[in-house]
Amino acid sequence: MQEVFISQLDSAVQALSKKYKDSPTWRVQFVVSTHSSHVANTAKFDAIRYFLSVPSKSPFRHTKVKDFRKGLAKIPSEDQDFLHQYMTLTKCDLYFADKAILIEGTTERLLIPRICAIVDGELSDEKKLAQQYISTIEVGGAYAGKFYELLDFLELKSLFITDVDAVFDDGTKPTKWRKCPYSQGTRSNNSALRAWFGKEKGDALLLNELEAKAPKDKIQNYRRIAYQIPEEGLTVCGRSYEDAFIIANPKLFPIPEGEHAGDYAWTLAQDMGKTETALLYAIRKKEWLVPLYIKEGLIWLAEPPPPPEAPPALGTEAVAA
Repeated sequence: MQEVFISQLDSAVQALSKKYKDSPTWRVQFVVSTHSSHVANTAKFDAIRYFLSVPSKSPFRHTKVKDFRKGLAKIPSEDQDFLHQYMTLTKCDLYFADKAILIEGTTERLLIPRICAIVDGELSDEKKLAQQYISTIEVGGAYAGKFYELLDFLELKSLFITDVDAVFDDGTKPTKWRKCPYSQGTRSNNSALRAWFGKEKGDALLLNELEAKAPKDKIQNYRRIAYQIPEEGLTVCGRSYEDAFIIANPKLFPIPEGEHAGDYAWTLAQDMGKTETALLYAIRKKEWLVPLYIKEGLIWLAEPPPPPEAPPALGTEAVAA
């Protein structure tokens, strides 16, 4: 009903404008203050004014009013349409959360509550994820990059959890890149990673490039990206969440030690149903280790967000007004 309410306001504006079309002084506006994601997501971007409460050195907090119409000018109109429709369809609450986790698939979505609970066991009370308002949003890897500018504009501390998606050249002409175990791959086929590291269409994102990235390279503005890395003391790596989970939990899965462990984990993961596996380890089997790449990302997310950008200084005309 809240979504219907906003759409009816648009209809009212059109009806009144049509009735008073010969009156140049007639301008109708509605101001709606809301904490409802249903209302906020339904409103068009150019109609939104986002009130960001920020700390200050004084005893009082300050509020920055962010004008979507100006702030999202960098985002192409087709991407704005996608984001608006996606947020409306999924009922996501990015506008009201303190932090966000963006994931790719069903497995991660179902397991995130349990993963956060496990990581919380190593965090101090003031940093526990369970005590923070964190929104979890499922986005496909091909669309994750569309959220980067939006999250920067919102100044919302966010963690993207994605897959390396290793592929190799199968030797055919024209070239076809086939998915494979991490050890047999040469490059990543992941769109979110390509967008993150500024790879243009046609540029290769090599696996050894990803391996060489330091933690600071995975952070941009208020965002961090997490993808598969070797577990501590190991050199093997997973291609996706499932085989990374197997490698991180050798006591639960019959895979050999050594350089071929990743290949065995990848093969074993092919027979693991995503939903069934997620429910099994979210509900029934709760004692396991979180893959290192996700653990590192969540520990970063648990920290306080960086200081918000300072609002622009007021000019003399604004001060006089």
